[in-house]
Amino acid sequence: MKEKFYGFVMLGLAALTSCSSEQSVLDSVKLSDLSNTGCKTSYSAKESRPEFYAEEKEKTPKITITVDNKGVATFHVTDLEYDCNTDKILAQVSSQDDEIKIVIAPFKEDPTLEADCYCRYDVGFKLSNLTFNKYHMKIYFANYYGKYDTASPAYYGTVFFSPNTTFDFDVSYHQ
Repeated sequence: MKEKFYGFVMLGLAALTSCSSEQSVLDSVKLSDLSNTGCKTSYSAKESRPEFYAEEKEKTPKITITVDNKGVATFHVTDLEYDCNTDKILAQVSSQDDEIKIVIAPFKEDPTLEADCYCRYDVGFKLSNLTFNKYHMKIYFANYYGKYDTASPAYYGTVFFSPNTTFDFDVSYHQ
């Protein structure tokens, strides 16, 4: 009798464990609808007016997040600075419990190819499967090789995703 009881207990625990891990997989935060503007403003130390070049170099990226009533957050990242040979901007997300990590990286076919000019780019994407809750969010800007300093996120803080809200903030720029 004890063996059957322990057998049922073990079977029940196995079922509960498999359901909770399946739930974690189903509820992970997803990134979609990635888009970017391409080069919207270009400038160089050699060819731009000095005051325009200085003004552009002082700009810092800004992030605007709009949350709808279905748990989807739309991100707009503006004024990213990369060289003029950048083909596109990539983004990826990972999440665990109440932590979200976003990595934004430039891409070009040949990352060793250097340019003497810079461009401003905007990127947008959506995160879905969010619960209306607070998250600890880290945002990193990677280089052309996908490398970034985990000790220096461009943004690290607590964000509250609640329905029909919009918030924005400046981020530091490490490359």
